[in-house]
Amino acid sequence: MESKKFVNLSAEYKDFLSECSKINELEQIDGMTVSSVGNKTQLKILTDLHNQITKCIETKQLQISDINHLMLNYSKPNEQISQLKKLSYYRNYYIISSCLRTPQWKEFVGKIKIKISHAKLQEIEEAITKLLEKYIGTWDTVEKIIVMDKKGFIKSIELVDPDDFEFIFNLLKK
Repeated sequence: MESKKFVNLSAEYKDFLSECSKINELEQIDGMTVSSVGNKTQLKILTDLHNQITKCIETKQLQISDINHLMLNYSKPNEQISQLKKLSYYRNYYIISSCLRTPQWKEFVGKIKIKISHAKLQEIEEAITKLLEKYIGTWDTVEKIIVMDKKGFIKSIELVDPDDFEFIFNLLKK
C-alpha cells in the first residue's frame, strides 16, 4: 500500500481537493474524537460526509486507490487532506470497533481458525485486528473486508485479497 512520497499535486488532485473544500460539514471532523465516534449523531455525520466525498471521487473520475495514494503519500501540509484522513480514520475506527462486538466476528474468526488450525483463537483475533489496523487510514479498504448494510450494521466479514490472508498467516507462523 505504501508508495513513493510526493510533494506536487496533479491537476486532478487539486480539482478534487477544491471540491472537497466546498463541503462545509467537513470542518465538523475537527471537533471529533475517537471516543465520540460511537455516538449515533457522529456516525451519521461521518457517513454523510463519506458519501459526499465518495460522490466527489466518482464525479472527478478518480479511483479509491488515487485517494489512498493522496492520503498516505502527500508529504506537504494540506487541510483538506488532513480532514479526509480524519474522516477515514474515524469512520474506519467505528466500523472496526462495531465489528468486534458482532456474531459475524466470532464466525469469521472461526473460519480463519479452520484454515490455520495451529493458532489459538485469541492469536487469530489479534492478527485480524492488526490487519484491520493496517487499513484504518485508508478510504474504503476496511469496507472490502467488513461489509455493512445501509443502516450501518455489519452484514458479513470476509477476506477477499489473498495478501490479507497471507498477512494474517505470517503473523501466526510459529
